[in-house]
Amino acid sequence: MNTLYFNPKCSKCQIGKAYLEERGRDFVLREYLEELPSRAELEGLFETYSGDGVDLVRPKECKELLGMDPRGKSDGELIEMILKSPGILQWPLLVSEESVIIGRPAENFG
Repeated sequence: MNTLYFNPKCSKCQIGKAYLEERGRDFVLREYLEELPSRAELEGLFETYSGDGVDLVRPKECKELLGMDPRGKSDGELIEMILKSPGILQWPLLVSEESVIIGRPAENFG
C-alpha cells in the first residue's frame, strides 16, 4: 500500500493528491506534521529512496528553521535534522515498500 506524506497547507500536496485520485491510485494519506515519522520510519525512507538523501529535505527550510545547509550531510545527520524540525522533510512523498517518490511535480508519481 502506498502512503502519501501530505501537508494540507501545501498546494503541491493538494495537486499530488488530486493527481493520484484522478488516476485511481490507492494510497493512505498521512499528515506527517500531525503524525510525526519515527526514527525507524525515516531510516526506511532514506534506505528506500533511490536518489541522494539530501533530496528528501527542503534546503530553504533547513536554513530558516535550523540555520544549517543540508548539502554534504550524511543520511544520519539529515534524519537528526528532520527529527528536530519535521517541517524540513520534503513533501509530498509517495512511499511504498519499493520506492519513495517526491511529487514535485505531481507527474513524478506516474
